[in-house]
Amino acid sequence: NLTAASGSIDDGSGSANYQNNANCSWLIQPPGSPASITFNMNSIDLGDIQDRVRVYDGTSNAGTLLANYFLSSTGAPAIAYSGSMFVEFTSNGSNTGTGWDASYSISNTFCSPNTVFTAASGTFTDGSRLASNYLDNTDCSWLIQPTGLVNRVISLRFNRFATELNNDTV
Repeated sequence: NLTAASGSIDDGSGSANYQNNANCSWLIQPPGSPASITFNMNSIDLGDIQDRVRVYDGTSNAGTLLANYFLSSTGAPAIAYSGSMFVEFTSNGSNTGTGWDASYSISNTFCSPNTVFTAASGTFTDGSRLASNYLDNTDCSWLIQPTGLVNRVISLRFNRFATELNNDTV
C-alpha cells in the first residue's frame, strides 16, 4: 500500500530482467480525500505481449481499467478520480524484459482544464465524486467535439447537478 502524496513504482528487478510468472500489485491510497491520482509510465520494456501493467480506478482490479501497458507502450497518463488506484503487474512464463518504472502523484484539483472529448458518446464529471463537494475557485471547461460527426446535434444530460445558488454556474 502506498500512502504518500507522490512516489514511484517499478517491477523491482533493478538492473536485471524481471522474473517470469510475476504477479505483483500496489494500492495507491493516500490519506484524506484526494481529488485525483495521476499515474505516469516513465519507461517500459516488457519481453512478451502477454506481460502487462494494468492500472485501475479503485481499490482492486475489479475497478475501471484506466491503462493497459505492454511491450514498450508508455501511453498517456492514467487518472483515477475515486481516491484510490490499483496497479497490477503480471508476466507469463517466457521472455522477460528489463522491466518498467512509473510515478504517481495526487492532486486536489478535481477536473482538468480545457478537456476535449472526441468520442460520439460518453460521460464526464467535475471529479468531486458523490461524497465530496467541488472545490472553491474551480475553473474547468470541456469541449465536446466528436470526430466524424458533422452537422449533428449534441445532447447533454445531467445525471446529478448541485451548485451553490447564485454563485456557481455551468
